[in-house]
Amino acid sequence: MTFLNSKIPIYFASIFAGFAVIGLLFVPNVSDMLGPVAGILMTMSVILILLFAAAIILKGLFTLFSSFIKQ
Repeated sequence: MTFLNSKIPIYFASIFAGFAVIGLLFVPNVSDMLGPVAGILMTMSVILILLFAAAIILKGLFTLFSSFIKQ
């Protein structure tokens, strides 16, 4: 199993993106220190979380429909 084929980096990336959103929203000092980069980081972390959620939903729908087709 290679590093790119495992799901662990994807899970860590989504967890770190969630912490970034929490940090940027609830700790105003972090946003002040980062300045304009905070907006870019916030946008990137929200996009990453949404893509990860969409991948989970699509995988679930695919397995659901494939089980109906096999029956």
